[in-house]
Amino acid sequence: MLLRSGFANATLERRLVTLNQTLITLTESITFFASEIDKQFTFNKDLKNEPQRKAKRIELQQKNTDYYQASRQLKEAQAQRNLLQVELNQCRNEFSVTKLMYRRQTLELEIQVAA
Repeated sequence: MLLRSGFANATLERRLVTLNQTLITLTESITFFASEIDKQFTFNKDLKNEPQRKAKRIELQQKNTDYYQASRQLKEAQAQRNLLQVELNQCRNEFSVTKLMYRRQTLELEIQVAA
């Protein structure tokens, strides 16, 4: 039982590492797409103030399918990571309980042998 729980912990931790790498990649992609979008209006003289530039940024973000898709994937990956973290915490707790149960059984046997 302990071996299986330890293996489950390791498997979940590997999945979490992989998912964190995906999150980093998606974040970098979004940053790249955002900088490309910003280039399209940064030097536009028609946009005279920050609210106009912000509105243009939002408009271009909505039109950019790569940016939209990466943003959607990032949100999904973050939700998956949160669920995986909960699952990992539960598995760790179950592992701790199992260890304590084995420790108790061992102590009970030692008491019986000593008596």
